[in-house]
Formats: sequence, C-alpha cells, structure tokens
Amino acid sequence: NFQIISTHIRYLNMPETAVKDLPASTRLFSRLDTLDLSWNSYLKEISHLPRCLTELKLIGTEIEEIPESIKDLHQLSK
Repeated sequence: NFQIISTHIRYLNMPETAVKDLPASTRLFSRLDTLDLSWNSYLKEISHLPRCLTELKLIGTEIEEIPESIKDLHQLSK
C-alpha cells in the first residue's frame, strides 16, 4: 500500500513484487532518487513518476513504450 510509505524516502526497491502500475501518489515522493521496479512482469506502463528521480530500473518488465513524461525527469541519469 503506497499510502503508508513516507514521501521522504530516497530509495524504493520493489523488484519481483507483481506491481501492475504506480499510483498517482508516487509523484509526491519529492526526495526519491532511485526507483527499482525490475522483474515485475505485470508492469506494462509507467506514469506518475516523481521529477526528482536520478535512477529508474525497469529490466524484466513488460514495458514496451517510454512515456512522453520521461522528458520531465531532468535529473534521470540511469
């Protein structure tokens, strides 16, 4: 449940958790540097990403298209 996660976290590690999508509240994680969603085979698209991300791990997902909103992640380096 994303509602119980502090919006001040810096690293969110969620590989192999059967995540299907990210809730809109994910955008509120104003200090999140790294989001690891690797090996979530049900994950087909991503949205609601916080703009402060520097690292996004998506290996082993079913994502086929990168959303237009990725261009808003100016600090993303990996």
